[in-house]
Amino acid sequence: MDRDAHGERPVGSPAAGVVHRLTERQETLATVESLTGGLLAASIVEIAGASGVFR
Repeated sequence: MDRDAHGERPVGSPAAGVVHRLTERQETLATVESLTGGLLAASIVEIAGASGVFR
């Protein structure tokens, strides 16, 4: 993933940043949604590599 000019933060959507950080930390994320109709999950799973961190 590309990083900012300082080489610190991932460039892209907030969801891409979450997936990137979780991958680096070898952590996972799970969601339980009703009011949003799955919009949070949808924004996460559209990121390449999300299947490795999203449950």
